[in-house]
Amino acid sequence: MILPAFDSHEYVKQLTIKGVELPTAEALAEIRSELRVLERTVEDFRKEVELRFAQFEARMDAQFASFKAEMVRWLFAFFVLQTGAILTLKYL
Repeated sequence: MILPAFDSHEYVKQLTIKGVELPTAEALAEIRSELRVLERTVEDFRKEVELRFAQFEARMDAQFASFKAEMVRWLFAFFVLQTGAILTLKYL
């Protein structure tokens, strides 16, 4: 999320027009500027977390695909051995 530029002078001017004293308006403008910096920091952190989660999800998908292929191989081997054992016991 890209935040539009914050015009602190215009903000102070609007507050003083509405009856806020100049020192209070300047303090509010400074606090608002700091909050915008924090908003950008939080947004950057959120993007980093989303990126890391997507990377983690991709790794897990690859590992699950590998696990699935391994399970299919083992099940096939078990099926062949079981069939061989049944046929051996049947014709003994």
